[in-house]
Amino acid sequence: MALAPLLLFGIAEWLAPSTLASPGSLDLTFDPGSGVTDGTVYSIAVQWDGKFLFGGFFSSVNGNHRSGIARLETNSRVDESFSVSELGGHLHPVLALPDGKILIGGEFDRVNAVSRIDVARLNWDGSVDTTFNAGTGPAGNAQAHVDALALLSEGKVIVTGDFSLFNQESRAGVVRLLPSGRLDPTFDAGQGVLGHLPALALDRDGRIVIGGNFTNAQGEVRYGITRLNSDGSRDPTFQPSPGAQRGTARGSVNALAAQPDGKLIIGGDFTHVNGVPCNRIARLNSDGSLDASFFIGSGVEGTLGASVDALALQNDGKILLGGSFAMINGSPRGGLARLNRDGSLDTTFAPGSGVNDRIKVMKALPQGQVLLAGSFTKVNDTLRGRIARLQGDHRPSKPSPVRLTPDSGTSADQFRLRITGNVGGSYTVETSGDLRVWRTVTNFVSADPETVLLDSGATGLSQRFYRVLTPF
Repeated sequence: MALAPLLLFGIAEWLAPSTLASPGSLDLTFDPGSGVTDGTVYSIAVQWDGKFLFGGFFSSVNGNHRSGIARLETNSRVDESFSVSELGGHLHPVLALPDGKILIGGEFDRVNAVSRIDVARLNWDGSVDTTFNAGTGPAGNAQAHVDALALLSEGKVIVTGDFSLFNQESRAGVVRLLPSGRLDPTFDAGQGVLGHLPALALDRDGRIVIGGNFTNAQGEVRYGITRLNSDGSRDPTFQPSPGAQRGTARGSVNALAAQPDGKLIIGGDFTHVNGVPCNRIARLNSDGSLDASFFIGSGVEGTLGASVDALALQNDGKILLGGSFAMINGSPRGGLARLNRDGSLDTTFAPGSGVNDRIKVMKALPQGQVLLAGSFTKVNDTLRGRIARLQGDHRPSKPSPVRLTPDSGTSADQFRLRITGNVGGSYTVETSGDLRVWRTVTNFVSADPETVLLDSGATGLSQRFYRVLTPF
């Protein structure tokens, strides 16, 4: 099969540029009123149309009843067209899907009076999508639950969490689900990973990186970090020795970010990595060794319980981190900071006094703004109920091109397209056989600088053209 992808440009970022305020300062144009007035927000997802989904353990958003999940308009007001009237538990991950549907995970037994165990798919309006059913879901202990979700290009989903059974089959900590919600029998993680697994990322080669609170992964000693091949097998090329530690004991990795060059940023509650002092933040090489070129001095410091719980990569390679801490390499930073690519503190990003409680999730937006959520009620001494947006670097509002290339995994049976663009950018991928009639393959919001998509419809074709669009 010889397919010729067409490289087209004229792609524009669509979010309005930041006003002339300091990077890291509170964006006063994003004001969700009283916000989330109870509990904690654990996850944020940006939908194709720019609306924001967030999930967690709460019951009210700006005076509106919302059970664990809500959607905000681009103007930060509650979207009245989306509602989950009942959630029998709470959410951890929320994932916006290309077709507008929403995947949720956590610890719950029903959604809108429909039986769903810890994982479910919602329609655009918040109703349960009955075509997705994971059966009895996670089990094996009294508090079995889903911690994280990652979407694969073919519509399958990686699920991690604290479980030893999934839909009554032996599965330890990680599974792959088909688009129907059923277990994918071609994915086998063997002995798996047992523990709390909140950090999940896909690297540039499609391998699965898992972070959490564990000492063993697939029969190997691994402290808080491991990597699987795309089929679930152990990746023997990834050898942390032993990984994240508190002294010589096990540490925990609470957040992950996969860089385009194959390196991994890890954050959490640890004091050493592979026996080397690294206070709560580090970068690993692709083989799991510590990257000595990433130097943060005394690291992330704070009172008892200090940790990094959220990481996000910007398009320029800078690293956003949030959590519960007071200092970065001796400089005051109240739970919120940005690092340069070498690990040094970015002093141009000035969040003032920071947050008054823990940040659990951060998202970098295309124009540089930063969404953050957690259990805080103030940002730089201004009231913000558990969700806020910060100003980014000042950028001109002009078209920003993306690049389309065939991925190295392309074969006679499948065509894989690599899209290099902007973190948080909204894209539509279209195909044509004659450059006249175009059809949409998928819509998506890019979580990483590079995204790989599988076009199963290209099998057997001698040629097919591709273009990518984004709204202004």
